[in-house]
Amino acid sequence: MVPLVLYWHTTGFGFLLDDFVLFQKSASLDDLGSIPRGFASDVGAVRKGSEVVLGSYYRPVFLALSTLYHTVAGGEPFAWHLAAVALAAAVGALACALFLRLSFPPLLALAGSLAFSLHPAHVSSVAWASGLQELLAALFVLAAVLALLTRPGGADGVPLALASVAYVLALLSKEVAIGLLPLAVAWAWVRRDREPDEARRFSGAAVSFGVLTAAYLLVRVLVFGALAKPWPRSPGLAASLPSVPFAVASYLRLLLWPVEFSIFRPERPVWRLGDTPVVLSLLVLAALAGLAWVAARRHRELLLPLAWLVVWLLPVLNFWALDPQWMVTDRYLFLPALALPWALLIVVPRRLIAGVFGCLVVAYAALTLRYAAIFRDERTFVAAMELAEPTSAFLQAEKGRLLLRDGKRVAAEAALRRAVALDPREPRTLRSLGDLELGRRDFAAAEAHYRRALESEPFASKPFKQLALALASSGRRAEAAALVEESARRWPADFEVQLLHALFLADRGERRSAEAAFERARGLRPGDPSLDGGLDGAVSRLAPMLLGPGRQLTAGPQG
Repeated sequence: MVPLVLYWHTTGFGFLLDDFVLFQKSASLDDLGSIPRGFASDVGAVRKGSEVVLGSYYRPVFLALSTLYHTVAGGEPFAWHLAAVALAAAVGALACALFLRLSFPPLLALAGSLAFSLHPAHVSSVAWASGLQELLAALFVLAAVLALLTRPGGADGVPLALASVAYVLALLSKEVAIGLLPLAVAWAWVRRDREPDEARRFSGAAVSFGVLTAAYLLVRVLVFGALAKPWPRSPGLAASLPSVPFAVASYLRLLLWPVEFSIFRPERPVWRLGDTPVVLSLLVLAALAGLAWVAARRHRELLLPLAWLVVWLLPVLNFWALDPQWMVTDRYLFLPALALPWALLIVVPRRLIAGVFGCLVVAYAALTLRYAAIFRDERTFVAAMELAEPTSAFLQAEKGRLLLRDGKRVAAEAALRRAVALDPREPRTLRSLGDLELGRRDFAAAEAHYRRALESEPFASKPFKQLALALASSGRRAEAAALVEESARRWPADFEVQLLHALFLADRGERRSAEAAFERARGLRPGDPSLDGGLDGAVSRLAPMLLGPGRQLTAGPQG
């Protein structure tokens, strides 16, 4: 009930960032046939209608559940924020059940689960609708662990089967759930003496999880061509390794002192092994590891929360394949945050627990309410994030988009140019800047930015089509035709490009080539209404609109 009450006001929040395409604007949301496609592609490709894989986010269960939910609840923000709040409450209840299964008294289990649920690490996963992915994964992870903590009267088959199903659901909701495999191994080893039956179940789960993980990784290779598809600006393994201690130290600081939370943060994988922040981080981590070792020798039960913390941090340290600005972000602390109240329940004397957890819950609730307020709407969010991280190219681009929506074109262009200066290869920003230049008919500048965007996203044909049509409407048909010729070679499977090519060829009087291009378009989309009446019908309908008034189909030398 406490997470429901604390987060209820977020049901009045709007959508931000990815929310629009994930839950409202994508055509796939109204197509139940998109659910099977989610098992053969990534989240971005399915929701954006792309034929090619766009990223490494393989989350078919999330896609399926969100599509089904959309058929019932629609695309209004309230429904999706309500789902997030309800899932947050369910995750908190499962955390309480976990502490009960670990033999903590009910009041202590309640205190531990409240400290977990109200930690500010959860805010972006609850107040931002896209955080549903994190919530789903956490729900299934905790369900798997609870299944293995049951004490069946007979064989272990049922708990193992339930845990395996929950593991698959978690893994296909978000990749971080792969941490359940090393967790099962660590749990079996820690509990082997005191709880041999429990250790046996976790050992069996480790075997089952291992087989399922191998199958999952194989599917990823088949879908992506590799285990992951690194972002175009990812630093690579060798360059990012020295930053791992710095990232871990940053997460521990946020866990223990949660007062500087922000989705966008200044940490970047740019450090070398001998740099001061890396050296200091290594020293801090070594000292903390020493303290943890001493504490675990006195309280062997601490090994489980320590293992929990390490296991759930490991999957989020894969920033070698990420855009550098996502090296550290608060939502990656969602599951690791359970380790803190768990450890405190073990080491804090019973006479002090009420005071310690009372202070934590009150402080966390205040910090959570303060942090959640910035997710209310796009402008509030972007303004707050820009203060937290002014060097984020992504935020500058979002600022430009919002300014453009308000009609402030000069300020929008300044923000977009700032974003390009911060990240010269970000394709979406380059295209947005090109669109502004196209709007004022600076065709050369627009083309330059569109071409730079193609270096990162070679599949994005729309800007070239827009530029060709703008050139044609300005009377520069020779340049437009050359651009369409290039587009036809570059994107042979693009229906609109091939149809445009046919129209331009017909406009030049090259009837035979125009017929061939038209047939290529027909082969790509046979039932499209724009093809009705053949080439002559398409030209009579589309040529005046696309190529300018008075354009008619002519018969050239090949006619």
